[in-house]
Amino acid sequence: MKPYYLLPLLWLTACSPAEQPATEVKDAPIAVHAAEVIHQNFAQPVVITGSLSSDRETRLSFATGGVISRILVREGETIRKGQLLATLDLTPISSQTRQAEEAVNKAERDFQRVKALYEDSAATLEQYQNARTGLEVARQSLKQAGFQESFSQLRAPADGKVLFKLMNEGEVTGAGNPVLVVNATGQGQWMLKAGVSDKDWLRLKRGDLAQITLDAAPSQTLQATLTDLAEAANPMTGTFEIGLRLNQVPANTALASGLIAKANIQPSSAGKLLLVPVEALLEANENEARVFVLQKDGKSVKAVTATLAGLFQGYAGVIAGLQAGDRVITSGAHLLRDGAAVSLTPTNKP
Repeated sequence: MKPYYLLPLLWLTACSPAEQPATEVKDAPIAVHAAEVIHQNFAQPVVITGSLSSDRETRLSFATGGVISRILVREGETIRKGQLLATLDLTPISSQTRQAEEAVNKAERDFQRVKALYEDSAATLEQYQNARTGLEVARQSLKQAGFQESFSQLRAPADGKVLFKLMNEGEVTGAGNPVLVVNATGQGQWMLKAGVSDKDWLRLKRGDLAQITLDAAPSQTLQATLTDLAEAANPMTGTFEIGLRLNQVPANTALASGLIAKANIQPSSAGKLLLVPVEALLEANENEARVFVLQKDGKSVKAVTATLAGLFQGYAGVIAGLQAGDRVITSGAHLLRDGAAVSLTPTNKP
């Protein structure tokens, strides 16, 4: 039996918590892969969206006024070079031609008569010269009448298609008023036109190559060359107009004016750009993304916001936030937080 004076001590011992030294629990390092940020020559592509058109879109009109007698084509119809497309009523024009022919015949008779008289000294030099001038004026009038008659027909200037029919048979048209709008659709005659910013304009040169995809057929890629580069900005849009000429169009590819297309232009002049693998990007928002950079000790990471220039074949171009030689986490980054401990596996270099 225990002495009674030990009971309070036993009771205090039972009721007091045991005093033990405090210990700090640390997170285990997270296994990650890292890749180095590289700085190399790189030509950032210029991406534009525009519409297709022919560089030979023509508004056809008659050289003289009159009543439209026939229009022989419909909108969307394929046409061949030299094909007759429309004619005027030739009745008044033919009448003018016949009048001009008769005027030439009379002027020739008058000239021959005055010439004979002049040779016999029965007519003056002035009379002879006036008769000769009258004959030349009549001949020019006949030539003009023939010109008007020949241009009372509209013929296709090249192989192509009829885009719009602006007038109908029986309507009266004036000289120079458009009647049909046609375009040429041969090889090398299709263009993609669009506007670019001043920064992109400075990076482009005539002869730069491009790849074009159509919204209507995104799986097909067409090759093009930059041929037109405006020397002044469009006052309405503030952009610089450029034109890409399609190099080759497969026979089974149907094109039409107004089709929407996207072009990826590769500038011939390159500049220095930081590149990181896209696997390193987290929480991307517009032109910014979060990445984890391996600290110099190789045992912890720091969260950094990088400003991006675009994505290029598995890499992201960076214009701010990183430096050449930085190592960014490419695998395991989704498990990290700022300052987290890491265990580095062999680096995957780009």
